[in-house]
Amino acid sequence: MPTILIALGAVSGVVMVISLAWPLLMHFKLLRHKLHRIGRMRAQPRYRKADAFLDESQRHTLESLQAMMGEQLAVFPRIRLAELLTLAKGDLAHNPKLGQFVQTQTVDFAVCDRSSHQIMLVVELRNAEDQTPATLARRAQLDDVLEMAGIPLLPITHQVPKSTHQLAKSVQESLVSFLDSAHTSKKSIQAA
Repeated sequence: MPTILIALGAVSGVVMVISLAWPLLMHFKLLRHKLHRIGRMRAQPRYRKADAFLDESQRHTLESLQAMMGEQLAVFPRIRLAELLTLAKGDLAHNPKLGQFVQTQTVDFAVCDRSSHQIMLVVELRNAEDQTPATLARRAQLDDVLEMAGIPLLPITHQVPKSTHQLAKSVQESLVSFLDSAHTSKKSIQAA
């Protein structure tokens, strides 16, 4: 009987030691895992610098626009729509989705008067091949918002990929057409 009691005491002692050591062991393993993860995150940053601010098509369009606009106008790429217009507080409360759209969307280029920085025109590059319902809905909403704000929109539709020369020609043709139509509509308003 005393050997059974000694054996039971030894077993319960071992169980007690294991039950005390197990949480410490698990805590150590968890800590080691966290340190390993932190080391991995430091070795591989979650963010990395983009190769370029503008892609090749946007760069060529910017250069073409800057060359055509002259000294009085400045061209700014990738401008948030919220920087170009403001929503009345009532409109924002009435339509929060419109507020979210304005806050999250960017336009490809904004053309402004160089001295006053007054917004003259928004230029959007539009891929002729991208006709998904989501893209068409975004375009329609952007057109509506800019029209309500009184900001002219010049959409430049292009095929991808396009050569630099073709892109510059497309920008020039679109801009000339836009200016002609704006000049014609201004004359018709003055005549009326």
